[in-house]
Amino acid sequence: MKIDLKITYYYIVNTDLKMSKGKIAAQVSHVAMKLGKEYGTIGRAIVLKGNTMILNKLMGLHDVVCIIDAGLTEVPKGSLTCIGFRKGSNYPSELATKLKLL
Repeated sequence: MKIDLKITYYYIVNTDLKMSKGKIAAQVSHVAMKLGKEYGTIGRAIVLKGNTMILNKLMGLHDVVCIIDAGLTEVPKGSLTCIGFRKGSNYPSELATKLKLL
């Protein structure tokens, strides 16, 4: 896997779920691994706050990676915890500029 700091990945965490810092870190890392595998590249990361409504709206878009939790620890099974995408993908990245940093 190569590193290219010209590439930016956005991660949006579902803050409605009230996850611990460790749980959030794990969910973002799951998305990062999936995106890294899909693109074969590691890049810069921007982690943003989102809510269930925003994540559900973006979940079905092409090039968006979603993490659905197994429900073994802090959140109910089937919870959408985090999504991620690469800047420049089909995702409307202008929305990301309206979200706050985590």
